[in-house]
Amino acid sequence: MGDDKKVRMDHIKVMVRSRPLNEQEKASNAQVMVTCDSSSRSVNVATRVGGKTGKKKYHFDRVFGQYATQEEVYSAAVQPIVKDVLQG
Repeated sequence: MGDDKKVRMDHIKVMVRSRPLNEQEKASNAQVMVTCDSSSRSVNVATRVGGKTGKKKYHFDRVFGQYATQEEVYSAAVQPIVKDVLQG
């Protein structure tokens, strides 16, 4: 126990990013099935089972909507890890 090493308690963070409909999906009038709410860090997924529609809500540590940039995702998800690795 006389070890001077710092004990780190790192936690896994789960982040999700949604994408906008692609051109083929738009052309076929596909419905948006996933909606993101960054402020509540939740994702709603539309469901259809046996002719009934509903929604399921999932929560994450961070939620990026369909118009989030690569830079935003990198800054939040990757940059902190790279920093920690480089600092040892």
